[in-house]
Amino acid sequence: MTVVPSPSEQKAQVEAVGGELTAGEVYYVVANDWWRAWLDYTQGSGTDPGIIDNSSIVQDGHLKEDGVNEGTDFIIKHQRVWDLIFGWYSATDTVCGNVELNSKNELYVDLFPIRFTIFTVGPNDSTPVKCDCAPLILSRAVKMRDLLMHVGKHLQGTRAQGLLSATDKRLWVCEGGVLDFNILGEDVMDDEIRDALTGLGDWNMLFEVKEKNTNLWPYGKEKSTQVEVDDAYALSTISTLRRRAVSFVREEPQVGQRMDAKNKNDKRWYEAVVVKVEDREDRVAILVHFLSFGKDDDAWFFVDDDENISGPYTRVADWRSQLRKDEEVEVNRSTVKSTDLKLKGRWLVGKVKRFDRTRTVNGETQAKRKRIENEGGDQMNIYDEGMGPESTTPPTPPPNSTLGTHLHPGMVLLEIRTGTFLSQRKEVWVDLDSEELAQRYTHTVKPKPSYGPQGVQEPPIHSGVVGLRNLGNTCFMNSMLQCLSHTIPLTDYFIRGDYEADLNRKNPLGTGGKLAESFAVLISEIWSDKYSVFAPTDFKQQLGRAFTQFQGYQQQDSHEMFSLLVDGLHEDLNRVRKKPYTEAVEGKGRPDKVVADESWDVFKLRNDSIIVDEMMGLLRSHLTCPVCKEETVKYDAYSNWSIPVPKNKKRPLNLVLYRAVESGDSSGSLPRLERFVGDFSEDSDGGEVVEWLSGKTGLPKSELLLVDMHGNKKATHDFFYDPSQAMDYKGYFDGLKRWDEDKDMFAYHVPKIKLGGGVVPVAQDAMTDDLTPVESEDVIVEIRFVPAETTYKYLRLSDFIRLEGPVTTKQLHRLIWDRVRFMFKDDYSVPQGFLEQFGGHKHDGDTDVMDHHPRDTPSPREDDESCPYRIVDGGHVSGLVDCSDSETWEPKDAIQLEFSATGIQGLRMDTPVQLCSSRATIEEKDEAFALGEVSVHESFGVGRTRQGKRNGIDIYECFDRFREREQLGENDEWFCPKCKELVRAFKRMDLWSTPDTLVIHLKRFYYERSRFMRSWVDREKIKDLVTFPIDGLDLSTYILGDSKEDAIYDCYGVSNHIGGLGGGHYTAYIKSTDNNRWYCMDDSHTSEVDVAEVISPKAYVLFYKRRQSGQPQE
Repeated sequence: MTVVPSPSEQKAQVEAVGGELTAGEVYYVVANDWWRAWLDYTQGSGTDPGIIDNSSIVQDGHLKEDGVNEGTDFIIKHQRVWDLIFGWYSATDTVCGNVELNSKNELYVDLFPIRFTIFTVGPNDSTPVKCDCAPLILSRAVKMRDLLMHVGKHLQGTRAQGLLSATDKRLWVCEGGVLDFNILGEDVMDDEIRDALTGLGDWNMLFEVKEKNTNLWPYGKEKSTQVEVDDAYALSTISTLRRRAVSFVREEPQVGQRMDAKNKNDKRWYEAVVVKVEDREDRVAILVHFLSFGKDDDAWFFVDDDENISGPYTRVADWRSQLRKDEEVEVNRSTVKSTDLKLKGRWLVGKVKRFDRTRTVNGETQAKRKRIENEGGDQMNIYDEGMGPESTTPPTPPPNSTLGTHLHPGMVLLEIRTGTFLSQRKEVWVDLDSEELAQRYTHTVKPKPSYGPQGVQEPPIHSGVVGLRNLGNTCFMNSMLQCLSHTIPLTDYFIRGDYEADLNRKNPLGTGGKLAESFAVLISEIWSDKYSVFAPTDFKQQLGRAFTQFQGYQQQDSHEMFSLLVDGLHEDLNRVRKKPYTEAVEGKGRPDKVVADESWDVFKLRNDSIIVDEMMGLLRSHLTCPVCKEETVKYDAYSNWSIPVPKNKKRPLNLVLYRAVESGDSSGSLPRLERFVGDFSEDSDGGEVVEWLSGKTGLPKSELLLVDMHGNKKATHDFFYDPSQAMDYKGYFDGLKRWDEDKDMFAYHVPKIKLGGGVVPVAQDAMTDDLTPVESEDVIVEIRFVPAETTYKYLRLSDFIRLEGPVTTKQLHRLIWDRVRFMFKDDYSVPQGFLEQFGGHKHDGDTDVMDHHPRDTPSPREDDESCPYRIVDGGHVSGLVDCSDSETWEPKDAIQLEFSATGIQGLRMDTPVQLCSSRATIEEKDEAFALGEVSVHESFGVGRTRQGKRNGIDIYECFDRFREREQLGENDEWFCPKCKELVRAFKRMDLWSTPDTLVIHLKRFYYERSRFMRSWVDREKIKDLVTFPIDGLDLSTYILGDSKEDAIYDCYGVSNHIGGLGGGHYTAYIKSTDNNRWYCMDDSHTSEVDVAEVISPKAYVLFYKRRQSGQPQE
């Protein structure tokens, strides 16, 4: 009885089996679902996976040909691994294959067999007869020279057994579904069978015996390379020819071979089929028919014409197999009854509704064919009898018929727009491999982008310095595209068209070349010198199709977009057409260079593209077991280098102290503004901030107010610190962790103002009916300044007053005038009617100004333009405040001063009334709104910028932090092969090699488990300045491999992020190749900047290029 080891021991034994693909070895298939369950079980996070269940991927003892893919549905494991897990768990089905070599000397595991349906033709037969035996199933590694032997054994016991004794016999072959056999050379057929794609493994085989009496082959003489096909035959049999899954072979051109060809009229590549072959002197010519086109477009080519003909789906996307629901295609109008059509044109647009891949239309078994002459051409349009244009279910093939194997088998249901109204739609079933289908924009004109509101067609300020229109929260994409556009080796590669030869349309990990083609169009437009602003609409749509997280218009991360885009471009341009099976390379005590070179070679076996050539290097990871000291070294490829930014628990806080004009000062003196900066912990509250500020200024803590200003008024939330509340008050402010360091926090000096007017409120005792005065509370009131009849425009920064006790409306009017007198010009003539309001009672500190009108005066009328402003309660028009000694004012959170046109003309400010940006600095506001001179406190000191930032972290500190040895966390334990258990290993990362284009990602977004709830994760952005060299970044001391000799890099692009985790904005700085000057690319806006601005706390992703040996610094 087999003893099943513990889960950890199982994992150790399996991981101990190494090795690479070697010809002749055997590999077994394991269902991916079971393998993942086993991994979870051996890592302690799952349950016993039970028997190896391969039933979902195996049929009749072989892998299912349709819809089963390596990596997604199954993985392959060496025989030694299979022996282990099979001994522990057993299996429902066992499938294995030998490691073989294909025609390109690439190793592959022979898992999908070839199935031959055998036909015979003998002395008494005139046509091929299907044999009464099961298909002959053979390995793809079978040789043509051995087929006769295999066929002879297979025909034993059948009606065709009598033919086996004949002396002269030969084999004909063709792909399944086409009884048009060919004799091909052994070497050609060997390659055809070995290299046949999964799903194209069905073939027909004809076993022919020569007649003894006539000594002739009954099937006819051997086909010559001269194949005469008249025009009528070419048109009537196109439907049959295009169903043959035979690839174009230059050395053996045959009628019916599929290919890609360039149309001589529009110079575009299309799907095509060979319809005639001719010998012309010493060269072979072929007549090519372009699928879905008429006879007039057929063209002759010589078979050695590499520029105009190519193998199938090497220049054209395999769009039929990649078609998805809701995508649009072009469909010939013949598929819809002419009485239902309201639209003109031969080609209509159809939307894919669903597929039925179990049914096909076979050219050989159709009961009836229709030829429909279209306007202006000889286009053939054929569909089955019983399959009307409006069929809502797939047509049923005729009974007892043998359906051919399509290149793209199945039917597709299309919703076709037949008129201009939404209700004018028809659903029809169309053969997926039919010429009645064409790729979108094959026959219809592709609409050009609307450049009116989206783009600007005019020459840019410099070549490549082109703005990109923000399509809706797409600044993350624009920022990264600007940097990639100025990655010159990549841009040249696409503009020259070199990418076309590398397009890998059959890579299941790619997009069929669509992403690369869309990127190529975008780059070509940016560098065409036709636009100053371009709208990347088409690229955005293609990016969303490739990666679903980018389908909408949500805010995204530019670094994530870069990683996915570069990976997608790599797979679309991967020159490796068939990826061999490889295993990870480990050091095992060997020299680093040997292991690194081997790791790179193994990586290149599966990955070879312009991205690998220009943007990929190797990282070295070193793991050490803390128990047994076992060490493991691995090398992994990278396209961008993510480095940590040290997190500073102390952060600078920019403070602006506002000291208003003192009450009673009507001289017009300006308020005092002073800028401070202090370092606080991220958990500091408002009380700590005002206590620090009190120590710097000598102002009492009880008279300092902390406010977050949005634009020129208080933000909607509470005060950060309110001295009128209890001394332990914290308000909305819960620490500096989420405070935006780019913003100013405002502190107001708000001493108590007690005017002693108005009616004192009283309270009545419920028992004695005695009346007692109610102790009044402090009230802080915001004073906002707006032009009359506007809502959101503010003339200047809000002021705040702190009132104690009741106050009359007249006292309020006088107090406000004292606070705002400085705003008016020295020669401003105050209207006498306005001044007459402020007579009567005066409070301490009042001057005798305007004290000679001791009578109540109503406030000015609403239409009195002579008055400079009027006071409105709480910002509402209905709350106009009168001016009376007898009326007590009810304090509000805010009052609004609405300035008349006359009042605005008397202000000191010379700039037009405008809405000040919430990001504007106090210095900018001072210039625009005449607030008063802003002084700078000595707290700035040495090593501060104007905004209070420190000089920053050197990027080399980040490099050092990257190389620091660290211990893995509890959730990242490593399985030690020596201890046979999971351990928290020590890990160290190093650079082994760097690419010519080096992309450095600053890890500014910080995640850590909450101190209060372990299920929560605290997130924040590290906004510290990271200084980096624009020219001459020296990595020679950080690279361990050979590339350290050329390790000097110069910066040419920076992707910036402004804001925090909750949202923000992306921009880019790029260096022009025309004049070596730097430009800020802010969506559609472009502007030249000084190189000093490039190094900022906004920098997020840096782009560097290697400086070539002997190249001078720019």
